[in-house]
Amino acid sequence: MEKNCKWCSNYNKGKCTILNEKLYPDVPSSYWGTLDIITKFFDNHFRRFLDPNDLYDLAEELLKSVISSGRDDVWVNSEYGYCLGELNKFEESLEHYLRAKELGRNDGWIYSQIGWTYRLLKKYEEALESDFKAQEIGQNDAWINVQIARCYKGLEKNEDALKAYLKAEKFENNDIWLLSEIAWLYDGIGKYKEGLKYLKKIEKL
Repeated sequence: MEKNCKWCSNYNKGKCTILNEKLYPDVPSSYWGTLDIITKFFDNHFRRFLDPNDLYDLAEELLKSVISSGRDDVWVNSEYGYCLGELNKFEESLEHYLRAKELGRNDGWIYSQIGWTYRLLKKYEEALESDFKAQEIGQNDAWINVQIARCYKGLEKNEDALKAYLKAEKFENNDIWLLSEIAWLYDGIGKYKEGLKYLKKIEKL
């Protein structure tokens, strides 16, 4: 017996247009249905049906059903950690990221996500350790340097934060938010001329 899909207002003839598959009371989700919804979060097709918060709620529910069926691997823990983070459930998110790492995931993404989550939990030293590991294995871009800078700001190490922001600027030299942060930090350490240069640069953008 089919059931109505609570997520999809376009449910018609036994098919949910979000999952693009039939739903049955005894089978809350399938692996492929879960994979499809997770990997297409930001696809315009899905945005027509659910707002981003509802998408993460749906993904969390689907991934719970996968985990409860006995799956415990790198992929499901990585994706579950990501969904929980987007729902601001940071401690739970961190548990799954760490589990994914324990199961063998060793790339810049997992370390940067762990660092991001630690920072949001205000565990700045732990965050820096993960961010530096992400850099060590190849993720040296604007994003990771900004995360490092924000950790140093949380530790009130403004000069170190400034150095990290300046590294990020090499990758994103026209980002108004980043330039504003650099100007603010220059002012904070008394280098007003340098801060003024960045404020003038912002005016030209």
